[in-house]
Amino acid sequence: MSEAPIIKTENVLLEQLLNEISCGELRVPKFHGSYLWKHMDMLTLFDSIYKGYPIGNLLLWTSLEPIESFVKVGLLSIPQTQKRRIAYIIEGYHRLLTLFVSLFQFPNAVFESQQEAWRWWIGFDLNEQIFVHVPNSDPEAHLLPLRAVLRTVDFLDATRKIQQKSPETASALIKKAELFSQKIKLYKVIITRIRGGTFNQVIEMVSRLNKPGQNFALLQNQSKSGNPCKPVEIIKNQ
Repeated sequence: MSEAPIIKTENVLLEQLLNEISCGELRVPKFHGSYLWKHMDMLTLFDSIYKGYPIGNLLLWTSLEPIESFVKVGLLSIPQTQKRRIAYIIEGYHRLLTLFVSLFQFPNAVFESQQEAWRWWIGFDLNEQIFVHVPNSDPEAHLLPLRAVLRTVDFLDATRKIQQKSPETASALIKKAELFSQKIKLYKVIITRIRGGTFNQVIEMVSRLNKPGQNFALLQNQSKSGNPCKPVEIIKNQ
């Protein structure tokens, strides 16, 4: 008999949650299917965070029940973990992937003309205070790559490049970059963690939260047939 699900709502730092993905402790189930967000969806998400707006509740499930998950999202690999209990992203797939891949991008990540590569390169225009897709791997001084925000070494390197490219305005730009970085680092998200229970119970909870639950109909059918790992398209409230 499975343990009864324990549900807890938390308010956590965005960086803390993204670190769970980078460590392999929070994984992306394959049933979510392909990443479907458009470019403006990605920019709007970051704009909401910058303005301090809520980005919606995120639903995570921690269980001993294995769910097939991606080993790579965007351009980043997700490592394995030795923990017996793994957390899975049930709702918030597109939001968390957008944030994770854009903010955790490596300096040597591929920058190509193909959409799969360049859409993750997002920057903050320090002059206009808007988010844009970075045009190349060596942007102008006023474009701060988001991948440099959370890692201290990368942020210092970004400020050094600002100083080199625009010495006359560097002081003002670096101050803006520091203030922007703090906004991202201090931003908190609301998450609901479900611990234990069965896949069927989790899907029942989600379908009730998303009435009429049409987007989870396929997933419910799979849970009844004992096959939760086959990819399906889930896009509502992601």
